[in-house]
Amino acid sequence: MGTTGSDIELVALTKRFDATEAVRAIDLRIPGSTYCCLLGPSGCGKTTTLRMIAGHETATAGDVLIGSENITDLVPARRGTAMMFQNYALFPHLSCLDNVAFSLRMRGDGKSERRAAALDYLKLVEMDQHPGRLPSQLSGGQQQRVALARALVTKPEVLLLDEPLSALDPFLRVRMREELKRLQTELGISFIHVTHSQEEAMALADLVVVMNDGQIEQVGSPREIFERPANVFVARFIGGHNILSGTVSAREAGQAIVVGDGGIRFALPTDGLTVGDSVAVAIRSDKIQLSPADMRLKAVGDDSGAADTPAFNGMATSIVSIEYLGLWVKLRLDVPGAGDFTVSLPDRDFFTQNLSVGDAVRAAWSPSDLHWLSAERRGI
Repeated sequence: MGTTGSDIELVALTKRFDATEAVRAIDLRIPGSTYCCLLGPSGCGKTTTLRMIAGHETATAGDVLIGSENITDLVPARRGTAMMFQNYALFPHLSCLDNVAFSLRMRGDGKSERRAAALDYLKLVEMDQHPGRLPSQLSGGQQQRVALARALVTKPEVLLLDEPLSALDPFLRVRMREELKRLQTELGISFIHVTHSQEEAMALADLVVVMNDGQIEQVGSPREIFERPANVFVARFIGGHNILSGTVSAREAGQAIVVGDGGIRFALPTDGLTVGDSVAVAIRSDKIQLSPADMRLKAVGDDSGAADTPAFNGMATSIVSIEYLGLWVKLRLDVPGAGDFTVSLPDRDFFTQNLSVGDAVRAAWSPSDLHWLSAERRGI
């Protein structure tokens, strides 16, 4: 059943609906045998992009290539793709077996051949024990498995999935994430999966494509996207980051000294900035250390033994809210000019410190943990 997936390439791909430009001349290359997630908020163009790859939307401009073949103007059935829709779109009057075999029937395959193939793919998705059941007799997770088998039975080069997990309960969603990744790995083809869930994209993807307003903001592995977001939008959308913005006031020993919009001063290690430049930086919420407001502490990651420099590595603040999340506790701090400034503490550290809403604290970090954010969009 396994095969080698072909590269997918989008070249200046554009879609306009009257005066609205839903997708704006995007360029993207997805290597063969890749699990790719198109990630972004509602209305960002990710589903329209998926439908253009499938042939269910006509591209206004640009090209779609699979391998060496330009498929932009081909009908869906000739593209080498299969699409699994958000609502699964199973035929209610057909059994599981006949739903999966339907496309083979339309292709002209013999009855015994198509039924044998359909049973093989039902087995692949662990539904071979219920071949005679109708969709109404199946749970949501079982319906999804049948829809997957139906999409895969034609042996596509690329499987397209439009928010396939959105209708499932949280427990089943996690289970089906594991199943999707297993299938993609076993089959060796590319999956292109549309989602607005950051957690889903991080758990599944080899390649994450973050979209916003019809454009690509960043492309990279889940780790690259999380640890080095390209710009403010990506950092905020992915979550787990705090944004500090300000103006470079001085340069000292290879570091830019930034005065933040709320009056905070911090050091940013970089050779690419000059006095007067406006900057935005991100710092992960789990890279910040809290202590009582009257305690001086070393900067996070500083092994020199020196106390922190308040102007550069820390600030006095107070706790606005606390959310217990199991393994982690999320605290929101009062930081003028920084929006929702949060700290993530392991539950043990939180309860050891006995912190409460309203407590005055010091927040400290290492300058090396600050990540400079570009003011420009970044594609591939």
